[in-house]
Amino acid sequence: MPALIEVQHLKKYFDSSRGKVHAVDDVSFKIEKGHTMGVVGESGCGKSTLGRTMIHLLDSTDGKIFFEGKDITVVNRKELRKLREDMKRKLLIADDEPWICSLLQSMIDLDAFGLELAGVAHDGGTLLAMARETGPDLIITDINMPKIDGLECIRRLTEEGMNCRFIVISGYRQFEYAYTALRYGVKDLILKPISKEELDKAIANALEEEARAQAAGITEDHRQAVRRMFVSKVVSRLKGDSTDITELNRNYCLTLAPGAFRVFAIHMDFLDRDRSIMEDISGLQKKLEQIVRARVGIYCHELLFEIKFS
Repeated sequence: MPALIEVQHLKKYFDSSRGKVHAVDDVSFKIEKGHTMGVVGESGCGKSTLGRTMIHLLDSTDGKIFFEGKDITVVNRKELRKLREDMKRKLLIADDEPWICSLLQSMIDLDAFGLELAGVAHDGGTLLAMARETGPDLIITDINMPKIDGLECIRRLTEEGMNCRFIVISGYRQFEYAYTALRYGVKDLILKPISKEELDKAIANALEEEARAQAAGITEDHRQAVRRMFVSKVVSRLKGDSTDITELNRNYCLTLAPGAFRVFAIHMDFLDRDRSIMEDISGLQKKLEQIVRARVGIYCHELLFEIKFS
């Protein structure tokens, strides 16, 4: 897999009354997907010139610049504009109330997140069609929508193998909604009225997870899915898999080590499953996982979590 950005022997010289100024002199580096690189130096050392040259605000004197394996050292203005658009991640927004969609658009700083609004849908059928056509990186959807509800859309797109992050918004604090969203891999469920701070945090988390997954070369959804499959097989006492540790680690994205293994269950009891709860179930799960990791994590090679409800 090619690096996101690769710079090879980049040079930028300026003419001055004292001769050539070597602002950038034979610089080479790679930035992989999901990684961040910092350039540190004193004032006047060429940091800004390097950045300006990489994004074609300045023409390079020599060297090569690659984006995802494509040589972009010399591109015209039209190609550069298209390249910048292609670098943005696609966002879909879905809510049956147009004013909510308009509100979300006004709250989200697309440029700050490197996002491009690929479409707005007011029903589940339109959302599915748009998602299949545009291949979005992030979908923000309401639950209750005409034709097909938001959770059913998420289920279908996930089963179709769409590599996309989802943020669910809802006007209801119902246990069942949060539970179903969690089952489909949704990490954030935002309750109406929508807070910009909460929305920004959810978007940042979703994009960060996607970047980490790309850097690892495997989607996080797939990784968690196969790990949950392993736990389900253990809990259900299903047979058929090899018991070789190396093979299990490879097949289920694990880091198990030889030794004794124990499985324990924690039951979260709700006296009234129909009542509104103040925290969505994904939040409770995260807190529970944090407690378990803090108490027993230092004694374990691997901690696996699977949520089941009866």
